[in-house]
Amino acid sequence: MRTFSTLDSLKPKQKQLVIEAAEAAGFNTTEWKNSPTGAANPAYCYKWSFVQPGKVVVLNLWYRDFNENGKRIEYHLNPKRDAARTPHTAAGRTWKSRASALNADIQFAIKQELPIRVIVCDGKRRDVNELNPKASRVTARELDAEPWHVETYNPETGDYLLVRGTGISTKDQFDTTENPDPTERRSITGEAYIRSAEVRRNVLNRSRGKCEYCNAPGFLDAAGSRFLETHHVIPLSREGPDTETNVVAICANHHREAHYGQDAELIRAWLLSYLSKIYQPN
Repeated sequence: MRTFSTLDSLKPKQKQLVIEAAEAAGFNTTEWKNSPTGAANPAYCYKWSFVQPGKVVVLNLWYRDFNENGKRIEYHLNPKRDAARTPHTAAGRTWKSRASALNADIQFAIKQELPIRVIVCDGKRRDVNELNPKASRVTARELDAEPWHVETYNPETGDYLLVRGTGISTKDQFDTTENPDPTERRSITGEAYIRSAEVRRNVLNRSRGKCEYCNAPGFLDAAGSRFLETHHVIPLSREGPDTETNVVAICANHHREAHYGQDAELIRAWLLSYLSKIYQPN
């Protein structure tokens, strides 16, 4: 029996629409959906990258260019160089424009410390150096469930190394005993709340190891992971939802203060405002 590697598991098996994958990654597709051509709008569906300020950068990357290095998945690219090498043809100008936009969007992710989500594409990629190149043909496309990060960037050469994962190991107070999904109530010696492990993990990834209230990095535990505590801004006991729009990752000190401090309500108001800015509909 064949043992599949992590790289094998990333090979897309279905052809997800670009708009669906981008939306699942956190990109606001409202304007795209409402355009006359909808999902087929060429101003969006042929782009190589998308930016949702304050939240995420989404990249379309080709599966054939992924590399498995030990236990991690890497992607080497240099869109700045690619843009400079394109021929002076219609296809070349289009390629240059998209490569330049891709480079700018990765730079935005670096400067704003945003997570990168990757739409994995498989099929036949256009060779822009051919005299009459045929358009790229995507046969399968899926959003990778894991975020990526820029591990290295050389400003002189324009080389990037993208690596699958956040690049920051984080834990919260529930990681010693993983809780089942989804959120539910169980009768134990009273009534207890079971929190979604997926929501907690996504929130910790969003924090990038820093308290979302004071921006201080979490302390390093014995394993070298950044420790923060996940906190429901509107408590579960007050019917607060167990979703990313109601959960933050904060340092242990501010977590206690958010529950018991004299400024607890002020902290709650600030955190609700913070989350509304991240997940605002427009």
